[in-house]
Amino acid sequence: MDEIIVNNYSKIKVGSSTTNIKTVFLKSNLNFGTAFVTEPFGTSKTRFQCPEMFTYSLIKINSSLYKLTIERNSKILCKTTAKYFWSDGWSIDLYVTNIPKCNIITASMITQILPDNYGHVDTTFSHEYKNKIGIVVPIFSRHNYLEQFFKSLRNSEMKDCLLILIDESLTKDVDEDKQIVNAMVKNFTFCGVNLIKIYKKNHGNMHDSILRGCDIANMFCQYIITIDSDTIHNKNWVSKLLEVYNDISINSNENVVISPFNTINMKRHTIKEEKLTYYIKNSIGGCCLLFNQRIYIKYIRCTLISHKWDTNLITNINNNYGLIAVTKPSVIDHIGFQSSGHRSSDNGTYDVALDFVSD
Repeated sequence: MDEIIVNNYSKIKVGSSTTNIKTVFLKSNLNFGTAFVTEPFGTSKTRFQCPEMFTYSLIKINSSLYKLTIERNSKILCKTTAKYFWSDGWSIDLYVTNIPKCNIITASMITQILPDNYGHVDTTFSHEYKNKIGIVVPIFSRHNYLEQFFKSLRNSEMKDCLLILIDESLTKDVDEDKQIVNAMVKNFTFCGVNLIKIYKKNHGNMHDSILRGCDIANMFCQYIITIDSDTIHNKNWVSKLLEVYNDISINSNENVVISPFNTINMKRHTIKEEKLTYYIKNSIGGCCLLFNQRIYIKYIRCTLISHKWDTNLITNINNNYGLIAVTKPSVIDHIGFQSSGHRSSDNGTYDVALDFVSD
């Protein structure tokens, strides 16, 4: 059996297997939780593994040695990823991530959640570490939009929020704009809000930033919000999102994703049904979303393999009898007409909220 030395909770390489069960020993001083998930993988930008193909069993042998058993599900429900599996075993180099639950945030704990050499971490904790909502903001370029974003964010009511800024401005094609962006992130402060800043060493694109930010938020927070850095907000946009989420949850629909941003640009993202405080939609634009921990692990994390992640997660939620809703009216709006340049296929179009009125 393999012995694996583990320095952090993320991307533990367990490799391939010729049988449906593989056992490895994890040698580490970390306190592992019982929850494991695979790193997202798929066959293309719009094909990803879902649901989780493996089950895990962890036994603690002593203070620094764990026995982890990985078993592949006998029935492959996701046809698009069947190419990775033989009649027995799996052909991919499998990476898994442990997801412990923590009540206290420290800079060292955040570093352990991230892959090795992922980037530099700065933290500012203004109050008790426990937070209800984790807000993840991927940042790359366009300092003129980021300036408006930060100004609007500071005017927002952010009670019980953990704000996670993930900056990769200096990882690719560095120019004056990105140098300004990096300096703005370093200088950003928010009195009374717990703040984590991560400066990435290598370019991983927006979906990679969202993945790592959500992993952190998932450990410490009940709800997770992803939001673009080219948006402006109403003062109570966070509480409005939670209000709509709670209204829907009362009706026992568990697979819920809420957006604060209503758009039907280019005749997409059409409204299916109108309620008093929200619209039910077939899809939503942008990466501004609220969901709970369970939805993230079960339906969203596996889609974070490409810039098509938001399209993929909507497909995934719809295919699993979920509900997609937007606040009525919109409580954020996109201002980013200029593309971030994260991918070559950007065509200069952007989504605009139809009913946003600033405070």
